[in-house]
Amino acid sequence: MAGFTFKTPDGASYKYATAAALSQFVSQELATWSWLSQHQGLAAAQGLNDSIVRPLLHAQQSLGQQPPTEATTETARSQVQKYFDSKLYLHPKSPLRVVVDKLAKKSPAEAIYMLATIGQQSGKWAQFSDQLNAKSTYVAGITKGVAYLEGWSSDAKANAAAVSAEQSAHAAGEALTATGTSRDKAEEILNFFSQWEAGHRERLSTLNDTIRQEHEQLSSELREDWKRLTATYDSQLALRAPATYWGKKHRKHTNWVTWLAIGGSLWLIVGAIALYVLAKSVFGLATVDAVPSWFQVLSFSLGVLVFVLVLRSVLKLMMSHVHLSLDAAERQTMIVSYLSLVRKGALKEEALEKVLGAIFRPTGDGIVKDDGVPLSVLAELFKRP
Repeated sequence: MAGFTFKTPDGASYKYATAAALSQFVSQELATWSWLSQHQGLAAAQGLNDSIVRPLLHAQQSLGQQPPTEATTETARSQVQKYFDSKLYLHPKSPLRVVVDKLAKKSPAEAIYMLATIGQQSGKWAQFSDQLNAKSTYVAGITKGVAYLEGWSSDAKANAAAVSAEQSAHAAGEALTATGTSRDKAEEILNFFSQWEAGHRERLSTLNDTIRQEHEQLSSELREDWKRLTATYDSQLALRAPATYWGKKHRKHTNWVTWLAIGGSLWLIVGAIALYVLAKSVFGLATVDAVPSWFQVLSFSLGVLVFVLVLRSVLKLMMSHVHLSLDAAERQTMIVSYLSLVRKGALKEEALEKVLGAIFRPTGDGIVKDDGVPLSVLAELFKRP
C-alpha cells in the first residue's frame, strides 16, 4: 500500500504510511471530540456531528473491518478527507482547533455556540437558539465566534465582550423593572459588569505583554538555532569530501598493514627455513672445532644479510602504513568532532583556524629515516692493513 495523503482547504497536509497509523489518528480525533456527546441534543451541535463526528465514525468502522479490502480502505480514505474538507477548518493543525480545544475543557456548551456561530456565518448550518437557557454561555459563545470570524485583536475582543455584557445587563435591568423589581438591583448588575470589564481589560493587557515577551524570546532562540544549523550544514558540505577521503585512506592503510604483517610472517618462516637449508648446504658435515673457509662464511653471511634486509624493509613499510592509518583516523575524528562542536555552538571563531590547520596539515610518509645498511663490520674485514 502506498500510504494515505490528505490535503485540507487551508493548505495543511497529513500523511500516514499504513492503515493502522490512519486508524490511530481517527481514534485520537474521536477521543478529542468526545465532549460533544454531553450536548448531543443541541441543534447547535448538529453541524459538528454531521461534518466531523460522523465521517470519523464511518472511517473507523471501515478501518476496523477484517480482513481489510480495497473497497473498505477507499471508503475510509474518502470519509477522512470529508472530515478534513470541513469548512470550519477544525483539523489538528488549524488555529481554530487550538482555541476550541482550550475552550471545550472549560465550557463545552460555549465552544458549541462559538462553532455554531462560525458555521452559520459560513452559510452551511441552520440558525440555532439557546436550548440550555444559559444566557451568559450563549452570549459568550456567539461573541467569540463573531470575534474569530472578524479577526479582531485582543482589545477588540474585550470591547465586544464588554458591549455584549452591557447589553445583557441592560436587558436584565429592563426585565427587572418591567416586572416591578427595584432599579437598584439593575444598577448593581450594571456595576458588576463594569467592574468585570475593567478587570478583564487588565488581564488581557497582562496576557498580551506576557505573550509578546515569550514571542520575542522564542524568536531570538530560533534565530540562534538557525544560525547554528546553517553553520553546521555549511561545514558538512565543506568537509564531506575530506571526511570521505580520510576514511578511505584509513581503510586502505589498514589493509596494507594486514597484508604486510602476513607477508612478513611468511618471510620470517620461509627465510628461517632457507637459512637452515643454506647452512646445511654450505657447512656440510664440518665439525665444531674446524675453521670454516672464507667461502663458507661469506655465503652464509650474504644469505643472512638478504634475509635481514628484506624483513627490515617489510617492517619499515608496515610501520609506515600503521602511522598513515592512525593519522587518517585522527583527521576523520577531528572532522566529526568539529562538526559536533559547531552544531552545539561550543566552538569559538578564533579556534576555527587551529582546528582547520590540524585537519589539513601536510602528511608524512611515516618511514623512519636512518643511515642505510650497517656495513661497518664488512668494511673492517676488507680494510687494508
